[in-house]
Amino acid sequence: MKAEDLRIGNFVLDNLGGTLKIKGIQEDSDLSHIKPLILTEEWLVKFGYEKQCVTLSNSTQGGYWYKEDKMIRFAFWDGVWHCSMGDDKAGVLYKRLKYVHQFQNLIYALQDTELKIVEL
Repeated sequence: MKAEDLRIGNFVLDNLGGTLKIKGIQEDSDLSHIKPLILTEEWLVKFGYEKQCVTLSNSTQGGYWYKEDKMIRFAFWDGVWHCSMGDDKAGVLYKRLKYVHQFQNLIYALQDTELKIVEL
């Protein structure tokens, strides 16, 4: 991982398999002891996202993950998360994501909001 890919508050994986929250970053920080966390449905739930099941064009079941206004949605296919913005008629594919820190950074860039873990 590179320091410029991270922001304070990002979640990453430590070398023992535990989750760390970044508290500070310096350009010359040694990041060899951390790895990116794979973005999973579990992480979306932790951040307060909900799944809406849909039937895709090829008749397979799929789903969109959304929060509140439903204008930013995420769907998983081909091994990565895909972000789209807008409604069903005018949705625009914005970015493909694989890691939790990428997800956190995208939401911050689009909504100027830090994602927080929701207590269930």
